Amino acid sequence: MNMLKKILVSVAVLVSFIAIKPAFAEDEQICTQVYGGGVVCGASHEVVDTAISIHPAVLGAGLLGLSRVFAHLSKKLKGSSNLE
Repeated sequence: MNMLKKILVSVAVLVSFIAIKPAFAEDEQICTQVYGGGVVCGASHEVVDTAISIHPAVLGAGLLGLSRVFAHLSKKLKGSSNLE
């Protein structure tokens, strides 16, 4: 049963990594030409919104707290199953 849980968690993590699409910034080429002059090209960089609007430190702290809750519940359930 323990091995099945590990496999299910591994598959869930793998699927979540595959399903989340990273946000890449694309360079937009801007070229200008003055009459009688040459073509001048440059790249403009724009800020790209990410899928996560929460600050990474807050997200990490929340996940750390959630893992602590799961660890506590796991130990509590293990202890109660030994009494049966």
